[in-house]
Amino acid sequence: MLNIDGQLFKKMIISGANELDLNRDYVDSLNVFPVPDGDTGTNMSLTVLSVAREIENVTSNDIGLVAQIASTGALKGARGNSGVILSQLFRGFAKGLENIYVATNEDLALACMKAAEMAYKAVMKPKEGTILTMARELANKFSQEVIDNDDLEQILMFTIIYGKKVLADTTNMLPQLKQAGVVDSGARGLLFIIEGALKVLNNEIVFETEKNNVNSKAQLVFETDDIEFAYEVLMDIENADEKQLEVYKKFLLGVGDSLVISNDNQFTRIHVHTNQTGLVIEKALEIWPLLSVKLEDLKFQHGSIVNDSNEKCSQKKKIGFVVVSMGSGFCELFKNLGVDEVIEGGQTMNPSTKDILDAIDKVNADNIIVLPNNKNIILAAQQAMELCEDKNVFIVPSKTVVQGLSALLNFMPDDEIDINENIERMKEAIDSVKTGQITYAVRDSKFNDKKILQGDILCMLDNEIVLVEKNLEDAAKNLIDSMICDTANVLTIYFGMDTDESSANKIVEYARQNYPDLEVEIHNGNQPLYYYIISVE
Repeated sequence: MLNIDGQLFKKMIISGANELDLNRDYVDSLNVFPVPDGDTGTNMSLTVLSVAREIENVTSNDIGLVAQIASTGALKGARGNSGVILSQLFRGFAKGLENIYVATNEDLALACMKAAEMAYKAVMKPKEGTILTMARELANKFSQEVIDNDDLEQILMFTIIYGKKVLADTTNMLPQLKQAGVVDSGARGLLFIIEGALKVLNNEIVFETEKNNVNSKAQLVFETDDIEFAYEVLMDIENADEKQLEVYKKFLLGVGDSLVISNDNQFTRIHVHTNQTGLVIEKALEIWPLLSVKLEDLKFQHGSIVNDSNEKCSQKKKIGFVVVSMGSGFCELFKNLGVDEVIEGGQTMNPSTKDILDAIDKVNADNIIVLPNNKNIILAAQQAMELCEDKNVFIVPSKTVVQGLSALLNFMPDDEIDINENIERMKEAIDSVKTGQITYAVRDSKFNDKKILQGDILCMLDNEIVLVEKNLEDAAKNLIDSMICDTANVLTIYFGMDTDESSANKIVEYARQNYPDLEVEIHNGNQPLYYYIISVE
């Protein structure tokens, strides 16, 4: 009998992640239902690769500890509906291995059952013929095999063989899968992970993949009219109160579907499909500060899949977005909010009119909203608007990246709302944001008759220097003090590439202690030049 310690378990997870990653395109090609987004393989792969990164440097032999760290990695890295469900499988598995240092086959069986149970609980309206079915059936088969067999390699092999039969049956469990002639994508993705795990015990095993032309997308049978809820919303929150979460769940069930909530009491990821993204986000903000928000247009994504993903989609979006941003963290935030083209630039690296025109040209939409996010870029954006002949271009004159983020969060992707009304909403959002920026003096100069020396810390409020300090931490605290007013509700701190997270957390702690009524958030903007960018709304 082979007992599994933390290091062997780590190898099995990493091997499973690699196996799925090698086959992600195949899994993507299968996706058709019940979630009409075509990136199941990609989402599951990115989720389990996040797990692999989280555990790769863990040296402990404690399998319970490794499982818990893996669960954290899955929860933080979960992408899309399938990824969030997968994160719950990891969470349940970790729960099953609590306080276990080296796992027996019986321990693994109980952990598998716990994993399936927790995944089912996370999905508000579970459907059979999906990844949930596969998880439950694999857990049941594994548990049955453990009774009669003490060889883990054989137990896994028999479990996978049975899983292949379950996979084939998924085609008949859901009409949409039968119509497309495919097996369920999430179920297939999970089976790839298990196959990869087994290869650690026997690297000579070769699995045959059921035949399906990877270039023949299952979504070809889908019409966008079949997609009832057009937008995917993914939100992260911290320290969710269970009672508040239950109330919010009921609200979400009234405005959307495909609701999956993963929660470990400290970190919660919420996934839902809806047509009322603005309302969903606003309701969440009434209860908690949001760590992150990601929006996805499912109809547009479906059109991109049906056509060649390397070509422009023939199905145009009604409204597209072009923004200028600096720092990988900010760029990722904009992408997560549904921005089509992000031009990297800003202070000291202003994009040209041609750069903006080229970005506008890449967006397959009749109407383009441009967010310059810098006062020195607004003129170039206006010139691009005048030169563009085949699209309607609108400029929302954001002067900072945090103004741009606020403007996007107030955009309502609703067909009943006129674009001009949305533009006004975005402009109002810009006016409600105070932007603080902390940088350094590149040369000696004077400010309000005060001598500034090269290297001094400069604090700016809405692009005007308001403070000159010698110490970065003091500068951040004093700038926050000067920004807070009676109408302030949310304070967000973005730390840059020249600032570490531990230093940023000291500023966050200061703000929370001194302004307990404020919602305080922190993000890694990874921006150059500015130690911190701070917004108050």
